[in-house]
Amino acid sequence: MTSKIRELSNQTKTITEEELLVLLDAELERELVLFNDQINSFEHVIRTLVMVSGLSLQRAFEIAHAAHNFGYATIKLGTFNELVKEREAICAEGIWAEVL
Repeated sequence: MTSKIRELSNQTKTITEEELLVLLDAELERELVLFNDQINSFEHVIRTLVMVSGLSLQRAFEIAHAAHNFGYATIKLGTFNELVKEREAICAEGIWAEVL
């Protein structure tokens, strides 16, 4: 049980089914996905992945290469709340990434 759900269960307030589904959805495992584009250089994408995601140079290269070859590649897994800020930082560098 997640901390937010535990916190709500300790309160006397009754939550609706919709509120519970929103909380559970935020805790589901998601993928941070890098998409290929024709704009950014390999060097820029790799440098961004290393700086933003803390990946090794080798792992960042592998992800950039996979995205180039297949159109997309998973950067990492986590909850939406864990990945959304990282996605925003990657997108701020002009690189297309989504939390799916």
